[in-house]
Order: sequence, then C-alpha cells, then structure tokens
Amino acid sequence: MQTTYLQLAQHFIEAGQPDSAQLYLAQILDKPLAKGAEWEEIYFEALPLQSQLLPKGNAYEKQLTQALQAYPQSPHRHKLWFYLAQHHYQQQEFGAAQKAFLTFLQLAPATEISLVREAQLRLVQCHLAQNQIVSASQLLEEIRLTHQVAQKSSTEKLVLKIKRLGEVIYPALK
Repeated sequence: MQTTYLQLAQHFIEAGQPDSAQLYLAQILDKPLAKGAEWEEIYFEALPLQSQLLPKGNAYEKQLTQALQAYPQSPHRHKLWFYLAQHHYQQQEFGAAQKAFLTFLQLAPATEISLVREAQLRLVQCHLAQNQIVSASQLLEEIRLTHQVAQKSSTEKLVLKIKRLGEVIYPALK
C-alpha cells in the first residue's frame, strides 16, 4: 500500500498536480514509525519527493532536521544526511553541504555504492566551489584509488586540469 502512495505521489508530481501529490505523501510522512520498519523505509524514499513540493528555502531542511532527530537509530538515517547534503549543495551552501556529505560517508553502508560515489564527487565539487583546489585533488585521488576508476568523469578531468594549472602557477604544490 505504501509503495502505491509513493508511486501515486510521483505520478502527480510529474503531472504537475502538487496538491494531489501532497495528499499521498502525507499518508506516508505523517506516521512512518507507527506502521513498522517497511513503512519507515518508504518514508525515507518519500522525502526527496516532498522537496519538490515545498517552496524553496528552509522548509525542506527543517523537515530533514526533524526527521534526523526523530529517527536517531534508523538504519536509513544515512539517507537523511545525503538528502540534507544535496539540499545544501543545491542552495550553494557548500560548507554545510561538505559537513553533511562527510557525515553521510561515515554512516553509509558498503552496499550504497552509487550514493557513496555521488557523495564523494559532490564533496569534490564543494571543495572546488570554496577554492580548496588542493583538498579537491587529494580527495579525487583517494576516490580513484578506492574505486579504481578506469574512466575519468568530466568532474575528475576538470579537477585534474585545475590541479595541473595550480602546479604550473605554484610549483610548491607538486
């Protein structure tokens, strides 16, 4: 039943009917703990949809912060940190995004490979946005060693170009 609510909410969001979507999301977001662990998992999947319906600003951040306080022992807590980090990143709050991505990376289970990879690359982008070029290049090197990436993404290529430029301008960086 809860999956159906989630699917219907997604459908109404895509159809441009936020009021209808909100009705279905409310069925999920109001009482997740009372419904059990499976319902709680759906709750964490519904939060990103909720972000599309809330006005820009701190309403979504507040909802995530409240959820972090409400579910201190949840096995899905790492996802809240990821959503919070993404929110800060989209708001161009790169310092707050960095902290939230780091917390996510500490909590994320090994099975969340794609989210971990995305968080690591976003963390590199946060460093770049704050002109922390050396930190960005070091983190990217750690990522490459950890995941043994054969192909470089456009972000990785950009970081390498910036690092090389920095080495030319500041030979002490080598």
